[in-house]
Amino acid sequence: MNLDKKEFEDEFKFFKKRILSVLEIKKMFPVVDGVYYLADLSTPATTTGDEQRRNLMVKEYFFCKKYKKQIEAKAKKSMKSRW
Repeated sequence: MNLDKKEFEDEFKFFKKRILSVLEIKKMFPVVDGVYYLADLSTPATTTGDEQRRNLMVKEYFFCKKYKKQIEAKAKKSMKSRW
């Protein structure tokens, strides 16, 4: 999905009212295979707090998936400027 600048700004204004979390690209670093694991977000949580965290992670996942190309482009640009 490629948004033009106007569409992206409109989308940002909508989400600006209720920011769920921040993806801090400048603080990202590469991680080698074997030092992380995938979270199973399809399994319901056993406590209310865990369920709220799971729901937030699902929302964040779909947001990142929707803007994957833009996120990857910014991450690559950030990495190039650091090295």
